[in-house]
Parts: sequence; structure tokens; C-alpha cells
Amino acid sequence: ATTLSITTVGNYSSDELVVYIDYNRDGDFTDSGEEVYHNDDVGTAKTYTASITAPSSATSGSLRMRIVIFDTSYNPKNSCGDFNYGEVEDYTVIVLGSTSSGFQLTNVDDVEENNQSINVYPNPSDNGYIFIQTSNLDDQVFLFGSTGILIKTFKISSNVERLHIGELSPGVYILKQKGQVKQVIIN
Repeated sequence: ATTLSITTVGNYSSDELVVYIDYNRDGDFTDSGEEVYHNDDVGTAKTYTASITAPSSATSGSLRMRIVIFDTSYNPKNSCGDFNYGEVEDYTVIVLGSTSSGFQLTNVDDVEENNQSINVYPNPSDNGYIFIQTSNLDDQVFLFGSTGILIKTFKISSNVERLHIGELSPGVYILKQKGQVKQVIIN
């Protein structure tokens, strides 16, 4: 299971909080099991915690997660639609391997070039190799395609590691290590 923390700032006794994940990738949140958390008592500004377990049918790759907080006195519970009072935020959930390993939550905005905990060069790369500079030794680095599918896993054993990527097609990839995210461009 993965723990999700959601902090609210309102003090409305009629607010509800709902989290959806589009597990079958059909573009909606109405299928059985896609409502993964529901709390109808979020009238206090605080952090709420949800424990979410991906179903056994979940496959590796990215999924859409939607968090909705809304005022039930003005709006019915709905994963899509207009709200007089409320907020909707979408995130990307990346399922890593089997569901026994859980999944990682990645805000789409977290893919930044200024993340100093992991450095990748040359970036863009056109010679079949990249170098990763990191302080997280004896760890794995995951390379995802732009659709969120896990493409390759690398073992890191030194502060600067040379990784062979010559078999990959040109494009944009996402490199992750212990919550650190880096965009990699292959020409």
C-alpha cells in the first residue's frame, strides 16, 4: 500500500474529499474500484491520510489520479464536472512493477531540470550513453518512457555511473531515483 497525505485549508463542515485513480486507463473515474478514498468529514483544515493499494490488475506505467474536494451542500459527488465550491487536482501515478511494490505518486510539475540531487549528462544525449552523478549509492535508477512505462532499471554503485542507452529510440524519458526526477532527452 502507498500512503497519500492530503492537506486541506478550508473549514466547511459540508466538505467531502474523494480520490480517484483511472486504473483501466479509459479516461474516466467511474469504474468499479477507481474511487480509492472517500472522506465525508473534512470540515477541519488538517492533513488527511489515505492508504491506497493498487489492484492486482494494475500494470506498470502511468495512471491519472484525481483529488476532489467539494461542498456537498452545493454539489453532488462527481469526479468530473462543474463545482460551485471546491477544487480538483490531477496527478500522475506511476505503477512500478508488480503491485506488491506499490506505486509512486508523481506530480506532473515535478519533472524539472533544476533537481540537484541527481545530475544527468550529456543531456540531450546522442552518443548512446549518459552519465548519472548522485550520492545515492547501491540504489536503483528507473528509466521511464514518456507514457510512464518502465523501460530499464540500472544499478548505481559509484558517484558517477555510465549508463548504456544506445538501444533507445530518440525521445524524452523520465529518470527516477528515490523520489528524485530528471527529464532525459535522447537525440
